[in-house]
Amino acid sequence: MISRDTKNKDEAALFLRFAASDEGAAIWEANAPGYMMWTRKSLVDKNPDFKKMPMSLIFDELFQWGQPRPLTAGFTEYNEVVVRGTKDIIQSGLPVKDTVAQMVIDIDKALARYK
Repeated sequence: MISRDTKNKDEAALFLRFAASDEGAAIWEANAPGYMMWTRKSLVDKNPDFKKMPMSLIFDELFQWGQPRPLTAGFTEYNEVVVRGTKDIIQSGLPVKDTVAQMVIDIDKALARYK
C-alpha cells in the first residue's frame, strides 16, 4: 500500500513491485532472517527451514486457512499485537497460553477506541 501523501509515488510503486518479487523477497530473507517476506509462497517451497517445525506448521496453516486481511480501522493496532506476540512465542519461547492471553488483553485495549 502506498500512502496518498507519498511524494515519490512512482518510486514507491517500483520498490513495492521489486520487494514482492521472488528476487526482492529472497534478498529480504537473506538479509533479515526471521523476518521473512510472508507474501511469497515460492520462497517457502525453496527454503528447507520452512519445512521444519515450527515454521512448517505456520506455513501449512497459513496456506490452508489464510485469508486477505481486512483493512479496517484498528487493523494497525491489531496487527502490531499479533506480530509481537507471534514473534515472542517463536523466537523467545514464551509460554503460548500466557502470551496469547496477553495478546487478547492488548487487542481489546487497542480496539476499545473504535467501539
